[in-house]
Amino acid sequence: MDAQQAFNELQQRLRRLLSLNPDLGVADLQDLHALADAADGRRFGELAAFAEELIQHYLASPQKRIATEVLREYFAALDQSARLLAARDQISRDARQATPAEQSVAMVPRQLYTPLEWCRVLDALEMPRETIRAVEACRRRNELVETVLECLFGVMLRVDAEKAWSWQLAFLEAHRGDLDADVVRDILNAWHTRPTVPRPALAWAEAWSADQNLLQQWPHVVRRADRLLCRHALEAWSRETTARGPALARLQILIRDRRTDDRTLLAWLKSALADIGEAILRFVSLSRSVSAEGAEAHPWRSGAIVREILRIEGLFTPVLLIADRILDVPEGPYTFAVAFFGLVGRGRDQWEGKLLRLAEDAVRRAFLQGLRDGIPPQQTITTLTFGNREAREWALNELDAATLQFDSLRQRERVVRFLAVFYASFREHDLLGGEILRRYRSLMRLMHEDHLRRCLEPEHFAEVMQRSILRDLAAVAAEARRYLARRRALQSSLPELVAADIEFTQGIRRRRQHRIHRLLESPPPAPPTAATPPDATPAPPSPARRRSAGSRPPASARGRGRSRKG
Repeated sequence: MDAQQAFNELQQRLRRLLSLNPDLGVADLQDLHALADAADGRRFGELAAFAEELIQHYLASPQKRIATEVLREYFAALDQSARLLAARDQISRDARQATPAEQSVAMVPRQLYTPLEWCRVLDALEMPRETIRAVEACRRRNELVETVLECLFGVMLRVDAEKAWSWQLAFLEAHRGDLDADVVRDILNAWHTRPTVPRPALAWAEAWSADQNLLQQWPHVVRRADRLLCRHALEAWSRETTARGPALARLQILIRDRRTDDRTLLAWLKSALADIGEAILRFVSLSRSVSAEGAEAHPWRSGAIVREILRIEGLFTPVLLIADRILDVPEGPYTFAVAFFGLVGRGRDQWEGKLLRLAEDAVRRAFLQGLRDGIPPQQTITTLTFGNREAREWALNELDAATLQFDSLRQRERVVRFLAVFYASFREHDLLGGEILRRYRSLMRLMHEDHLRRCLEPEHFAEVMQRSILRDLAAVAAEARRYLARRRALQSSLPELVAADIEFTQGIRRRRQHRIHRLLESPPPAPPTAATPPDATPAPPSPARRRSAGSRPPASARGRGRSRKG
């Protein structure tokens, strides 16, 4: 079959997509891809015209019209709720409207709310339960239901990649502010199948990733953009980084083998967070010992402190790049926050073991104090089981039936160990807050420039001051400490607790987006040639290369990522 015949056959099969439910199996998709690979790329204009027709046909389908009306009703109720709260001065009256230059996707909230304002608006929202369920169904459909557009966009990239990229980017620019969330998701899914993605396309993905309104209404679209950016940022990081340590070496192997699925990277991220926590604890321990004994007592500790700082620095960038995996899972932001205080993995086990030992001492003292004050053991057991009837009955069965006293110290220790679990759980909330505050203050003091100057050798101090890891670590630790304090505040309302979680997530995402932007903007290293030895400084880019690197990204990437409803 020649190229013309392949294109004609491809056209006939693509016409089936107009039914919007062609029931394509794996074999059908493989046949479509084979025809696209063999088709004549010079007839790409016909394929582009069919793409416009199919997109318009999909957007005019009954399910899309119904979804649009449901979402319009939902956004109108959100606006009404916001106006009522603004009249009562519970949210800001001057909520900024999204301008056309800042729009990226249609059918999202028009205003840019703060996290607390957004939670209050949702909390005060008055709407029939059926409408809320319909809005949630639209969101779930965007996450789970595939459409024919993803197949079409993938076929276009196979017929002629260069023309397909140009057409898709021109389509996005022409429909800026009026893009359907399903269309954006399908374009991103098609881009995921390509080994390389041009920088303008990644700029669109950056804009979608940074759009807070898009994240609130269509989180799956942002998730797909995050995955695309993470893959290419990790590849850029791997090209310019020499692995130091088993964790970084394993990550580079995963990147090289393209094993970057969510489960694999999430497992690596949890292990890396535990490594960062242990490195921070070792840094604090070494710095304290130097402060107590003086730098002259153990000069080797200066190099050991720098080694821990470099270890944290090496893990910090890939951890930020993959942070979107853990921020999406339940309790993910909390795990990310406590990791910077050494309270994940083995560090958390050690602290809980220490807490359990302290709880055993407290329970033992309670029995001894009761013995001196004449308080029977059964009353102490009732107090320390905190209303748990089964636990109380088990502990009372350990007492002598006649005297209601312990028969032996061994019997008492069994009850002590049993009740210590309940007492440790009761005290964990307050003690964990105090432990985090103590570790935060200690970390800030030991990372201060004056303290490092006293602890480190002059050459080590100069090397550390040239790096930005201490500033980044201090900023993330401060955000984590603030978030954990707000999360433990018992007097906070539910909207305030949810807003604290959203604000911390937004802060980590902003740092991640900034790091991704820097990695994607840096040009890849030039391969060595005969005239340029491998250790020589690479030549500056050509003028054409500089113009390409300096070209302006889409307006959605330059703006704040705010959008409006269509």
